[in-house]
Amino acid sequence: MKKFLSDEGLSEVIGFILLIGILVVVLTMYQTYSIPVQGRDNEISHMNDIKNTFVSYKISQDSLWVNKREGTMLSTTLDLGTRGGYSQGGMGDISLLTPLASGGSVGINQRNERVLVTVGSNPEGVIIVKTLADYDPGSLEFQSDNNYWIDQNYYYQLGGVFLEQESGSTARVMPPLTIARYGTDAGYTAKVDFTIIRLNGRQLISGTGPVRIDTNLNNGGITVSPDYEAITNVTITVGSDNSETLLMWNNLFKDSLARYGIPDDWYNLANSGDEVSLDITGNQTLGVYANIILANYTTTLQTVATGIE
Repeated sequence: MKKFLSDEGLSEVIGFILLIGILVVVLTMYQTYSIPVQGRDNEISHMNDIKNTFVSYKISQDSLWVNKREGTMLSTTLDLGTRGGYSQGGMGDISLLTPLASGGSVGINQRNERVLVTVGSNPEGVIIVKTLADYDPGSLEFQSDNNYWIDQNYYYQLGGVFLEQESGSTARVMPPLTIARYGTDAGYTAKVDFTIIRLNGRQLISGTGPVRIDTNLNNGGITVSPDYEAITNVTITVGSDNSETLLMWNNLFKDSLARYGIPDDWYNLANSGDEVSLDITGNQTLGVYANIILANYTTTLQTVATGIE
């Protein structure tokens, strides 16, 4: 018997293969172009949330020492990653249709900086130097672990909010330091207002979920500067093993001086290797007015449970 061949089955197989090929191309294009854009947008939004959290943290801590609310605890939370406290599926974090989730870490006193503040006085013709602060001021720091956007580190230190990234360091919110011109009957000189904030504690938490930050004021609003008439100079020195941090503080001091037009002969700004130092002498015939305040905090971290019904 004569047999007849048919191509009907072969055409269906070819059509199915072509359909699979189109789906693979679409999925590849989606993974190559769309997922990185989504991941970048998620991480940029997350870093903006981190910035806002640190700014709010700075404002709330300032309110404690300004109002001398010793023993009062303020609490805030931040998400370490872009997915917050949401859990992953059983297959893990596979970026087929969604971007990889970023993570991060938050730490207390994980940096290596030091602050030294001294005042010189000449009450009876003898120069006396008094040390008001000489310690690690502490810090609250968030370090990102981004997959699609540049890594950014935000930290709170000495009452300011600072940002570190690959291009350098900058102050996003200035610390409570003001160097202004102060008028007296005898003329004008410099006045220094500086609140030295210290964070106590040491912790580090990494992951993707939310973390609670609890901070209470141990003591604050304590004025430690001597009598105005006796001060000959105020010296603020910041030490660090990071050259970008020192450059940032050098620029921060310059900004503080330029804000009120402090004359060049009223101060000396020096950068010597591992520290930057600002010595304010003011009008040497009048001395320097100063208002130096100490504030000490204790900060703790706590992971926040999720999925509670």
